[in-house]
Amino acid sequence: MSAGSLKAKSSNKLFSLLRVFPFVFIFFANACAAPAAETPAELISSITQDINQRYLSFRNLRAYMELELSQPGISPQRSFAQLAFKQQGEKLYFKTFSQLTPHYFTLISKENSFWLQIPKTKTIYTGPLEAIGKEHFELKITPQDFRKILVPNPVEQTPDNLRLEKQPGHWQLAVYAPLGQTGQTFKERELWLDKSSLRPLKDTRFSANGNPYLEIRWEEFEDKNSGETFPSLITLFKPTTGYLLRLKLKKWSTPGMIPEELFEVANKNAYRIETISR
Repeated sequence: MSAGSLKAKSSNKLFSLLRVFPFVFIFFANACAAPAAETPAELISSITQDINQRYLSFRNLRAYMELELSQPGISPQRSFAQLAFKQQGEKLYFKTFSQLTPHYFTLISKENSFWLQIPKTKTIYTGPLEAIGKEHFELKITPQDFRKILVPNPVEQTPDNLRLEKQPGHWQLAVYAPLGQTGQTFKERELWLDKSSLRPLKDTRFSANGNPYLEIRWEEFEDKNSGETFPSLITLFKPTTGYLLRLKLKKWSTPGMIPEELFEVANKNAYRIETISR
């Protein structure tokens, strides 16, 4: 075979490889999203950066969903809900419907305040966000909880506060915090992340005594043609109260803009307003 023929054949093989390479690269990048860091410290840093970047890149969400709320001694309540969340200014709109009551309640929060509008009693409860989490208050699911549900909070990395374990199918990242002035630490948070995509799967929060007080799970991730990814099943459980909130998203989008009017309380003059203090 002549040198010219060999050169032409080699060029054809190279052209074929170059034509296939982008698809091979995309598959490889997706299959190996978890970085192949050289040391555990580098891997922890990479995973932490990925979690924090997801948080920073999350802006707005609008969704329609089925809702199930369970609490000890009461039959589970199932209803339908609309949700809007705006990261800038931390604004939340959450309106629920059920078969017996077409409008069950609307929860709105912005600028560190909340409004809980209940048509059945013609009452609007309002106050600082800290007040709505009190145990004596009827609503045990707070705007702060919704924020944790929609996007996992960032992870602060210091030299000794993170531990990473490799489990079957996922990474387990434990976050430790100081225990008062004792010089000791306790595990305040445990994150499970998918081993290949690094998507958050579970977030558990712990008290200083080691008992969990909040657990969030994200499942059934849905990918849109635009490249957006979001879980279609979200579960929040509070072991201390037995409250469980399950959200099954039927339709969701991440719009560029959400009207500010959505975060205003409707028909305020027709309601009795009760202020809840801290």
